[in-house]
Amino acid sequence: MRIGIITDIHENTATLTEALRLASLNKCDEIACLGDIVGFEYPDFTGSTTQYVERNNHLTSLWGFMELNNATYSFSGHSHSHFAGLAYRGGRSFFKAIHSVPCQTLNLGKEMVMISLPPLAGEKGRTGFSIIDSDNLKLEIIAINMV
Repeated sequence: MRIGIITDIHENTATLTEALRLASLNKCDEIACLGDIVGFEYPDFTGSTTQYVERNNHLTSLWGFMELNNATYSFSGHSHSHFAGLAYRGGRSFFKAIHSVPCQTLNLGKEMVMISLPPLAGEKGRTGFSIIDSDNLKLEIIAINMV
């Protein structure tokens, strides 16, 4: 199954339209939205407990939750500053930055990983769309460059 993943829309209809076009072009079976649909100026009525992760040890509770629920992958939005990244359980470094390559397909293994995905409303033009191929364990990161 191919699942298109969008996150951090913040009312940016131009990049949302492009992401949906890319989902159709790439034959996604489903679309998952990780949240942040309304604009930046609206208050957060959801009671969000978003925590910006700065080091791998900040993920201790996530690793425990994933282990308890037998989950291998965790997807997160809020990658406004670094486009996208991966944090591996037990890894000494926090993110394997992948923002330097705008279009990249990553092979996912059986190692527990937190995947921080690119936003549709990113800073400094860092916007993107992601596709997880659950049959082949691949994650595709696609840059969306709206000028």
